[in-house]
Amino acid sequence: MFKTIRLRPLRSILPSIAIASTLAYSYHLYTKHTTLPSPFGFHNNALSKIHLDSAASPVLGSTSVSAANATTEVKVDDSILPFPTHISKSPYVSQSYTLLGHGVRAVTFMSFKVYGVGIYIADSDIAKARSLLQSYARANPPPPSARADEGASSSLVRQNLKESLMNPVESEQIIDELLSHGVHFLIRLSPVRNTDFNHLKDGLIKSILAHPRSKSGENKEREELSLGLDELREIMGKTRGSVPKDDLLVLEQVSSSDKFNISYVKQNKKTKSKNDEAGEDVTDVKEMGSVSKPIVAKTLLLQYLSGKKPLSESLRKSCMQGLADIAE
Repeated sequence: MFKTIRLRPLRSILPSIAIASTLAYSYHLYTKHTTLPSPFGFHNNALSKIHLDSAASPVLGSTSVSAANATTEVKVDDSILPFPTHISKSPYVSQSYTLLGHGVRAVTFMSFKVYGVGIYIADSDIAKARSLLQSYARANPPPPSARADEGASSSLVRQNLKESLMNPVESEQIIDELLSHGVHFLIRLSPVRNTDFNHLKDGLIKSILAHPRSKSGENKEREELSLGLDELREIMGKTRGSVPKDDLLVLEQVSSSDKFNISYVKQNKKTKSKNDEAGEDVTDVKEMGSVSKPIVAKTLLLQYLSGKKPLSESLRKSCMQGLADIAE
């Protein structure tokens, strides 16, 4: 009724098992310490991951993007959606911008992440920024000991400018020069976890007040800053409720009016466009208001881009590399 299966004696198959185990373990050791080619163009040591925080970039040298999206997006943090490397003019953005640098704002000794942040430079002001940076480099050449026999070489001048941008004191002078000459920026914030408008408001105001100029500046500047912060409180205070992660706060220096426009972009909730016959979803945008005092935007940008204790060191370094690339 049942078919009898004859089994080989155990002692006859043990040597085969031992040999197979030895070969498998030897191969494991070999592959652990050896990089083997992959049919997908990557290597085998968790090497299929594309590193998105290196210095290389197709834009300004301050960002690195995935091969699949080489010119359109940059990964800022694992917990939020990528940022675009270019922002076009739209109903809530007055002109087009190119990503200068990006980073993550973290607080407390445990480096508690608050939001991802990108700073963009107005496309129309890139040439002006290049001229100002090159003028600064010529006015502040390398020391005589570092110069070539026939004077400072262009490579030494570029290196000296990069070192100046990374210096906390000199970088503040350079950023102040750019802002004073009408180079305009846009700030894009995306919370890494759910928050609310009250926390965002308090965070921005505390950041601005933490800058030394808010305490030691001239009376006129401090008065103007105080009035501007009152405007910011009023604008942010009008909107209450939660701000889910991945939603955006966009703060733009408007070149035509010197106002600081603030918009809230709801990325996770889509609405239908009335004029869209195809019925495609469009992102919901709320224009919150404008701060009329330019010193508010200037102080916030100085906090992000310079000083011994910037709001985000990763952002500052990324943006300084972006400015160094612009100066090339």
